[in-house]
Amino acid sequence: MPNGYISELKMDNSKPMPETLFDYPSEIDKISKEFNNIITQSSNAEDLGYDHLAGIGYRKAIEFLVKDYLIEFKNEDRDSISSKLLSQCIKSIDDERIQNLAKAASWIGNDETHYIRKHIDKDIQDLKSFLHTLTSLVSFEIQISKAEDFINNN
Repeated sequence: MPNGYISELKMDNSKPMPETLFDYPSEIDKISKEFNNIITQSSNAEDLGYDHLAGIGYRKAIEFLVKDYLIEFKNEDRDSISSKLLSQCIKSIDDERIQNLAKAASWIGNDETHYIRKHIDKDIQDLKSFLHTLTSLVSFEIQISKAEDFINNN
């Protein structure tokens, strides 16, 4: 085999995969079916020491959350939202707090995917902190909407 190639691959299945360390409100799963898969894989990658991959995964989780939020909760057109850049989707969020959290998290997430970092004073922990708060605010908005529906229908 040429130098640098693995001649034999051995799997060690004796080690269980780590549990996700990224807790978020269950309401998120109702609007974003893939968010859990992405966030779990990202958290597992981070726990296994694959910090570069984890950062990219968290960035992907932001995109799915924002787009699914707009499609499933704000009833925006799936085809239109799916084809837009994340930054365009974030601009269309009507809650400024959610918009700002998504923007800040995506900026740090973009740094995780690019060669040169724009925000050298921020890291994956800041990204996760913003993402935690983003999921909380989206969850609050969902709960408020449910309460309003309940009040208006009684």
